[in-house]
Amino acid sequence: MGTSPRVFSKGLMTMIVAAFIFLLVSPFVSRCLSGDIESDKQALLEFASSVPHSRKLNWNTTIPICRSWTGITCSKNNARVTALRLPGSGLYGPLPEKTFEKLDALRIISLRSNNLQGNIPSAILSLPFIRSLYFHDNNFSGTIPPTLSHRLVNLDLSTNSLSGNIPASLRNLTHLTDLSLQHNSLRGPIPDLPPNLKYLNLSFNNLNGSVPSSAKSFPASSFQGNSLLCGGPLTPCLENTTAPSPSPSSSPSASPAPPTKAPGTTKRVLSTAAIVGIAVGGSVLLFIILAIITLCCAKKRDGGQDRTTVVVKRLKEVAAGKREFEQQMEAVGRISPHDNVAPLRAYYFSKDEKLLVYDYYQGGNFSMLLHGNNEGGRAALDWETRLKICLGAARGISHIHSASGAKLLHGNIKSPNVLLTQDLHVCVSDFGIAPLMSHHTLLPSRSLGYRAPETIETRKHTQKSDVYSFGVLLLEMLTGKAAGKTTGHEEVVDLPKWVQSVVREEWTGEVFDVELIKQQHNVEEEMVQMLQIAMACVSKHPDSRPSMEEVVNMMEEIRPSTGSGPGSANRASSPEMIRSSDSPELKDLQKDPPSNCSAGPVAEDMFHWQATIMGPPDSPYAGGVFLVSIHFPPDYPFKPPKVSFKTKVYHPNINSNGSICLDILKEQWSPALTISKVLLSICSLLTDPNPDDPLVPEIAHMYKTDKSKYESTARSWTQKYAMG
Repeated sequence: MGTSPRVFSKGLMTMIVAAFIFLLVSPFVSRCLSGDIESDKQALLEFASSVPHSRKLNWNTTIPICRSWTGITCSKNNARVTALRLPGSGLYGPLPEKTFEKLDALRIISLRSNNLQGNIPSAILSLPFIRSLYFHDNNFSGTIPPTLSHRLVNLDLSTNSLSGNIPASLRNLTHLTDLSLQHNSLRGPIPDLPPNLKYLNLSFNNLNGSVPSSAKSFPASSFQGNSLLCGGPLTPCLENTTAPSPSPSSSPSASPAPPTKAPGTTKRVLSTAAIVGIAVGGSVLLFIILAIITLCCAKKRDGGQDRTTVVVKRLKEVAAGKREFEQQMEAVGRISPHDNVAPLRAYYFSKDEKLLVYDYYQGGNFSMLLHGNNEGGRAALDWETRLKICLGAARGISHIHSASGAKLLHGNIKSPNVLLTQDLHVCVSDFGIAPLMSHHTLLPSRSLGYRAPETIETRKHTQKSDVYSFGVLLLEMLTGKAAGKTTGHEEVVDLPKWVQSVVREEWTGEVFDVELIKQQHNVEEEMVQMLQIAMACVSKHPDSRPSMEEVVNMMEEIRPSTGSGPGSANRASSPEMIRSSDSPELKDLQKDPPSNCSAGPVAEDMFHWQATIMGPPDSPYAGGVFLVSIHFPPDYPFKPPKVSFKTKVYHPNINSNGSICLDILKEQWSPALTISKVLLSICSLLTDPNPDDPLVPEIAHMYKTDKSKYESTARSWTQKYAMG
């Protein structure tokens, strides 16, 4: 008699299947988790020894890899290396494939602007956790490896010598949002593209066929320089041409935007010593302009020749009446002369014409210099020149704000309104016009990128909104990206928002203009300091923004007039900001310590500080001495410090582990904040708890329902733990 089959219970069968699956996948899991910080260190040392580099790397076993190695970022617990950033480091030659197989925790790799050659190792593009790859501006050759990590978000292989087809596997990268493959020798048709793609640049390759119908939202500039491409935003294809059907969303143009004219204005250049040609139409208007110029230029300047070139700006859609217009122009004219402010020479008002006369600046404007123009490409503008121009503009705006008794503002700060002489002397132009214009002219799409959030809703400009606009100007200078540049959908690029997202993703180095990285290697600290100033200027809350006078002071500290080199500012970047005993952050605390607080490094560890807070007098914590631990992350001040109480505190916003529920230590953190301000905020929290956003709900409930009991308990804890 045969035996009957054995019957397994459902629970037992589930356990067996789970165990079988574990046995199958455990080799792969162990391989992914086998690495540690020591193996990462050895792999990086192998990389440094096998890839020649002209810039010296401070990689050695005697210093901590996560805190001190150039270009290295680690995980929060310092268990693995998660980012490798060596842009413009003089790397040359091929990349070793096996080295990157060992660095399997990498999320970000930036090796842009070097002279790397050979094939791109397939192991890099298939790293299990890789999200962002920046290999542009090298000399890589061969084909793009077909095996791509499904976690990729940003892939930039532009300006290399890559050939072959674009991998069809791109369609499977559902997280990919940015794809840059321009300036290579890629050929063949454009394959299906992933659905979440927001930026695409395939220009200047040898691609053929038709642009897929789902890619019509991308501008023609995404495909230019491919003579055999057709369809979509390009020339229509012949009837027998077919195309795949990918579905990206939108993409900004990859080419720099041409300089924009001021909204509602027309500029004319004239010279009283030459034949004056004015193409504005009408003999009466011509007579008016000639009369204005004659009066404006009658006097010789400094005994020179009677030759003065001026610009006549024609305003359209002026909402103000004659009296208001004249009063505003008189106020503008009363501003005391300043080297960095373009003076208003004359004005004219009639029912049909409103005209302003300024000096003509032969050097053009900052936008033309930074982004190029229609006639020529973009100039390689060095850091010294950019810093000089922005500092001059800041001084001019600060003068406008202060000379008028805080009554005047600029109202239209943008790079085209920063005018330049031939020797690059800066003059800020077009100030004081915004209050006269109609609401319609205040919001042109190409100027919207400079507008402070509050002005878009209220249409009311303030000096603080000027500060925001200047912050955008600084970001434009640092990134090389045109503020307000529109995409294929005519959406305005929010430069502050883009920079904040880059910093939040822990790839701060990708913010800076590649031209700056290529030219100079000793100004990174100054660039980071300037980025901090810019981010303070573009704070969402107007009251959090510095004044223009403060902005000028901060910029002058970056590069004082005495000619000091990098690193002389009061706000530096980590680790420079906190690594030495004479760090700017420590000096700031010693010079102007917050009331009843002190702070300093623990055992010369500049990344670990301890603070002492005296309990506020009008609180149940009075008389107590509270110890607070402060740990700085490697990317401080772009990320907040980790602050916690070491002394036990009975408080609705401080838990038993010492963690603090404080918005400026989380989502409201800004690079402009300092440890002094953090300590002051903690003192304020002790005096005035926030029970509506508690970390300890039970204490918050007591605070709301029985405050006397709460205060009694808090006082008892203070005596027990903070007075011993």
